[in-house]
This record gives sequence, structure tokens and C-alpha cells, in this order.
Amino acid sequence: MFYQQGRFVEVLDEHFRAGRIKADGGSNWSTARFDEANAYAKANGKQPFT
Repeated sequence: MFYQQGRFVEVLDEHFRAGRIKADGGSNWSTARFDEANAYAKANGKQPFT
């Protein structure tokens, strides 16, 4: 599952760095999935979910 969260983080980070979005999140995600995505972002220097 970690890989799947990483793909979301990678795409959203591209949009964040391009200035197309200011924040991202997963309101319909479980807290475990949200935490996995943020762990991936932190480990890879990407924008975390807010």
C-alpha cells in the first residue's frame, strides 16, 4: 500500500511545486493511509498532506 500512497504524493507534489495547488489532503482516507502518505512525503522530501 505504501507504493500507492507514494504515487499520490508524487503527483500532488508536482502540482504543489508548480503553484497549481496550495494544500492537499485525503478527507475520505483512513488515518493509517494518511499517515503512510505523510511518511512517504517526509522520507522523500515531498509536500505532505495537510
